[in-house]
Amino acid sequence: MNAVVALRAEAAPATGAGHVVRCLALAEALRARGARCLLVGAQLPGALPDWIAAAGLDLLRLPSGIATGSVEDAKATREAIDDLGCGWLVVDGYGFDARWESAVRAPGLRLLAIDDLAGHAHDVDMLVDHNPGRDAGDYRGFVAADARVLAGPAYALLRPEFARARAESLAARQQASLRRVLVAMGGSDPPDATSAALRALAGSPDAQALEVSIVLGSQAPALAQVQALLPALPFATRLLVDSRDMAGELSGCDFAIGAGGGGALERCCLGVPSLTVVLAENQRGGSRALAEAGATLLADSPGALASDVPHALAQFSSPARLRGMSAAAAALVDGQGADRIAAAMLA
Repeated sequence: MNAVVALRAEAAPATGAGHVVRCLALAEALRARGARCLLVGAQLPGALPDWIAAAGLDLLRLPSGIATGSVEDAKATREAIDDLGCGWLVVDGYGFDARWESAVRAPGLRLLAIDDLAGHAHDVDMLVDHNPGRDAGDYRGFVAADARVLAGPAYALLRPEFARARAESLAARQQASLRRVLVAMGGSDPPDATSAALRALAGSPDAQALEVSIVLGSQAPALAQVQALLPALPFATRLLVDSRDMAGELSGCDFAIGAGGGGALERCCLGVPSLTVVLAENQRGGSRALAEAGATLLADSPGALASDVPHALAQFSSPARLRGMSAAAAALVDGQGADRIAAAMLA
């Protein structure tokens, strides 16, 4: 098999950067095994082009005006990679389906879909769903019988810096305290759960003792509102825009309030006690599975933060509670998921 891999990821201000971030994690693992990787994209909002360049990936831009997931999109993607000798095409995004995958197929080209919905058909050779609580049987009838399904948090698509930071972060959890809080609702945070979390923290009895860091993307719709809110807060704050060091920020915090999805898996890898906020319906199942495993507390919506944040802070005033959740989270995700997927692809 030719060790050239193309990755087609969906990204837009409304959907955020999660699909591209997952593809970058897989690309780094593939490159560590000697593959050449390139990313194919259309809209790339915010700092994504810079992140792709910093990762050392070639970027192929599709013509503008083509609807993501359309047959025209599939044809444009195939034309973009036709002469590159690709052995694999990885596709990640809610706009892609079996029709798109069938249209992009070519002799000698294998397809891998990254999915987290388990509700629609795929025409692929391999499928990855890293959500907690997911197993291969959830895709029975949605992929061909000979397609390989890699499911569950053992295949969490995290960048290698999380595995590198894991040991030090877990060791620090043995001296548990509750002072440094990280609020990270993803790069875009359309519902502005960030402001809701900050207001809830400000209303806690020990708010003045907290040190709060906030991570947002430069394209976040509510960035200006968050900036305007900061001077009135009763605790010290740091606002990090387009941060490239989430592993470092998570390792340095005692407690995190963050979105479900990939961010929750990052927190688990580093053993960060957390309150996970469901910002989209596709995050609900995985977030509940983490809560049931004792790896996080759960807020079912941004509107629940006003009551759930004080409740979480009261629970985590106990060092034993912090250490217990840290251990439960770390047991689910070890940071080696992308490498396991790369090994399966290149075997």
